[in-house]
Amino acid sequence: MQLYYELVIREASNSLLAFLANTVIDRRPKPLRWDRCIEQWQQWLIQNLAPAIEQACGLRHDYTGPRWFFITMPRGHDKTGLFGRILNFACGFSRYKVQCIGAATDVDQAKKILSACRRQAELNPWHGVKCKDTGGIAAVSGPCGQVDIITSDAASATGDTTDIFVLDEVGQWKKQDLWNALVSGAGKRPTSVIIVITNAGILDTWQHEALLKAKKSKRWFVFECPERMRLAQWMSQEDYDAIRETIAPGYAKRMLDNIWVAGGEMPLIEKEEWLDQCAHPKTLWHARNNPQPKNWMTAPEFYVGFDIGRGGQNRDKAVISVLQNVGDTAWLRILRELGSMPLAQQKAELKSILAQLGGRKYVINCNIDQGTLGYQLAEEMAAETNGLCQPYSLSAKRQGAMALRMLSRLQSGRMRLPCDPENPERVEKTLRADFLQVQRVENGAGGIPEIKTERSGIGHADRFWSIALAELAMPEVEEPILPHARTIKPKIPSQIVRP
Repeated sequence: MQLYYELVIREASNSLLAFLANTVIDRRPKPLRWDRCIEQWQQWLIQNLAPAIEQACGLRHDYTGPRWFFITMPRGHDKTGLFGRILNFACGFSRYKVQCIGAATDVDQAKKILSACRRQAELNPWHGVKCKDTGGIAAVSGPCGQVDIITSDAASATGDTTDIFVLDEVGQWKKQDLWNALVSGAGKRPTSVIIVITNAGILDTWQHEALLKAKKSKRWFVFECPERMRLAQWMSQEDYDAIRETIAPGYAKRMLDNIWVAGGEMPLIEKEEWLDQCAHPKTLWHARNNPQPKNWMTAPEFYVGFDIGRGGQNRDKAVISVLQNVGDTAWLRILRELGSMPLAQQKAELKSILAQLGGRKYVINCNIDQGTLGYQLAEEMAAETNGLCQPYSLSAKRQGAMALRMLSRLQSGRMRLPCDPENPERVEKTLRADFLQVQRVENGAGGIPEIKTERSGIGHADRFWSIALAELAMPEVEEPILPHARTIKPKIPSQIVRP
């Protein structure tokens, strides 16, 4: 094996293409050398990147073409993996000590970059690089250089002595400050290289403006994957179509079709991780593996939401949700979909659930959607329950406020939702699709966004709005985002104080 490594090092030491060809990548079902699975579009892209990178590493001195690259590709096209391999090459095979910067959207993305570098090093010991994450500072180092991995909200960075910049997912950066600092410093060294690798972003933003300016400049090499074209053949069209059905239309355009979209098409939940950190296998009662416990009254604080609908294909669904407040975390205990049930039966079903929960003794509040369809039902229930049930009109402004409350719970991990039986780390498919269907249209007065939800075969995000109606009466979440929401141990309230 040592002899093999020596041969590989000798071949890879003078060429990025040779380095990549001999690199074993983390492919499924088993790792494989890149030259045995490389696709034609990847080879073409590397052929354009390689001369500038090799010159920045001192391997050649005859290149006079573009040194700055702006690349947009959909999800699933090995962007972060390529990021890691390029940085490992610079640290392991440069002719002199190079200084590199890898800039990520946030801490989570920075960890993914570090993980990509680390995994490449594990599969290829001959890379000779080490990866570390100390005190929140991620770095990759080798005999020939070092990479500092920073986030787009870093306090300060200049790039004055940097040889290679790799800027990841620029389309999702919240601020332009780091972009300005790094790009302005890139001209300090005559061979410095900038590589921007990102999904498509939002029209009329600084990122989009930067792309348009790059297209007009001879200093930039710009490659955009053609709209709605899937270059990577390792993902099937069936997989793409299945993913598209479970995410917001605007998000799908950006992430899957490589189309820059208007701001109104942005999903409310920008990061699916916020949703998935709330997945739990034993939150719903009456699930096969989670019957209603006999001691459920140990924390009897329930909130009910009722989104009224008629059901049917592409029509609003009637959904009743019950949240239990346990240690300031909202556990979804009941999610009852009523289909095309007549309004009288929907009313009877709501009464049955309220009685099951103990009525006014344990139910703190029940909010009912008071739209045109449910106006009379909501008024009747308010009168019959002496105000326990509250009619609630879902105006655009109120929907925006409700959506922000839900977003705050998801970000802080203060909600528990049923997980997908096939993938316990993710929220159940249909509920997940409902949550991702909610889109932020624009910022209204007071920073409250207007909300848009597209109708589809699964409804009109009715499960989301039913849960949001229930959550509306709960104490508002003020805690910061929690990095490990699953580890929270809820405290059981000793008593319930009714308002």
